[in-house]
Amino acid sequence: MRRKTIILFATIAVLILGVAVAWPRISYYMLTGRFFSVQKIEVLQNPVTVTRWSSDGLSLADGRTVQLPGLRSLSNDSAALGEATKRGVEVHPDGEYGEL
Repeated sequence: MRRKTIILFATIAVLILGVAVAWPRISYYMLTGRFFSVQKIEVLQNPVTVTRWSSDGLSLADGRTVQLPGLRSLSNDSAALGEATKRGVEVHPDGEYGEL
């Protein structure tokens, strides 16, 4: 009887410890659907600096103004757009521009 009680308490202690150690990963999974973060770093092959943007589109350093696909107009003040374009945008050798 004493041996069974010790095994029961040891099993419970191991389970509690296991949950305590795994809890950050479980929490992250509940928020994102993944146990670990995915880090994908892309490098621009033909970057062109964005000098500013307006409702007409992005003004590039070489003088062109390009409209973003799927957007009719841009907000004049956007922290997200500023962050997305601060390293430039991809411009292909044929003059077409790629994704941000």
